[in-house]
Amino acid sequence: MIKRNSNEQKAMEYVVYMMVGSYFKKSSCISKWMEGRAFIEYKEMNVNKQLVMEEMSINFVEKVLLKELPQDVWQKEMRVKFNSYEDGSSEIRFTGGEYLIRIFTLYKGKKTEFEYRIYKK
Repeated sequence: MIKRNSNEQKAMEYVVYMMVGSYFKKSSCISKWMEGRAFIEYKEMNVNKQLVMEEMSINFVEKVLLKELPQDVWQKEMRVKFNSYEDGSSEIRFTGGEYLIRIFTLYKGKKTEFEYRIYKK
């Protein structure tokens, strides 16, 4: 089992939530407690690390998600939920309209891994 720095992983969850979420019409976290916890970890990161995380997330959206997701999904209001796994990875789940988008991330600095799955109800 791989254990990563959970503080950095939580910060990465927040970055994915904010960066990916900003492309939708609106997105909001189901749990304000989880959102707050992730936000605190993000704010405690070094500014340079924050910028790197943000750039990775934006690149993921622009190079992958914008090409793969149907255009109408970006006009939806999304509810967001965070899930953490034993291997240290996270899932940020965007649900809205007839779509469910699951984004999985494992923070590894510049080699951070992103995966996604799209479901249409």
